[in-house]
Amino acid sequence: MWHAISTLLAETLDENTIVERRELPGGELHAAWYVRYGAHHIFVKSDAHELLQKFTDEADQLALLARSNTVRVPQVYGVGSGRESSFLLLEYLPPRPFDAHGAWRFGQQMARLHQWSEQPQFGLDFDNDLSTLPQPNAWQRRWSRFFCRTAHRLAIAVGGGKRAGVW
Repeated sequence: MWHAISTLLAETLDENTIVERRELPGGELHAAWYVRYGAHHIFVKSDAHELLQKFTDEADQLALLARSNTVRVPQVYGVGSGRESSFLLLEYLPPRPFDAHGAWRFGQQMARLHQWSEQPQFGLDFDNDLSTLPQPNAWQRRWSRFFCRTAHRLAIAVGGGKRAGVW
């Protein structure tokens, strides 16, 4: 896997080497790594080879969020696979405390995100996942109906004994 990651980074960023690599805590769904590649700080998510499409979908969805220019998302450096694993390479964003001001800013960004497009309805043209739960995104005329479905699924994940993992 690490050879494939180095090759993809060389093609995407520049010819360099991995200077530092350490596994990050909290990877309940996927293995998570911090990598320093020359001057670049990279976040690596990895899992079984069969999850390559999930990582590709996640990269596409992050690109969509980035185009909205409303919520800070990590830059996607690439998606790839080795013989037995697949991986997603992202810009590493160091964790910061989620204090009252951070929560307020995030709320403002989410509000701008949901006002971003001129769509007369709320939703997406495709479904995705909310942690480990399927997230249907069928178009809804009312924001409240669309949001309640999401809130309900999150409540199931947190209150139903399932973990809503970060990675």
